[in-house]
Amino acid sequence: MEAADPVKPSAVTLQPVTTEPPVQTAPGSDPGQVQIRAMEEKDADFVARVMADAFKEKIVYAVGESRVEGTIQMIANGLRRSPHVWHRNYVASYEGNLAGLLAIKFHDSTLEDIGLCDTCSHVGCWGTC
Repeated sequence: MEAADPVKPSAVTLQPVTTEPPVQTAPGSDPGQVQIRAMEEKDADFVARVMADAFKEKIVYAVGESRVEGTIQMIANGLRRSPHVWHRNYVASYEGNLAGLLAIKFHDSTLEDIGLCDTCSHVGCWGTC
């Protein structure tokens, strides 16, 4: 009786294709239709609009109704320039469309310095006083 050739170990060069969801879910759970992920630069306009909507009464009081859109642009520009705070903002999408926002603030969080020039260009000098 001849001895069988021993199996030679080889490196795995191809893994089966997996269809993992774009975000991590709890083990054994269905990812569902709502996905939550950390903010990315492409989300700045959406995040700014949701934040402004949440605080619209305060924004209108501070800069006036006619300057709300400028304030939204100012917030979006500030977010784009501040990737170090993106991890504090989580966006939710439903069926692939942005649907909500969770912003985390810590007790020692400070406001980003938006800059006087940026503020003047979006809400006018009246809004900076």
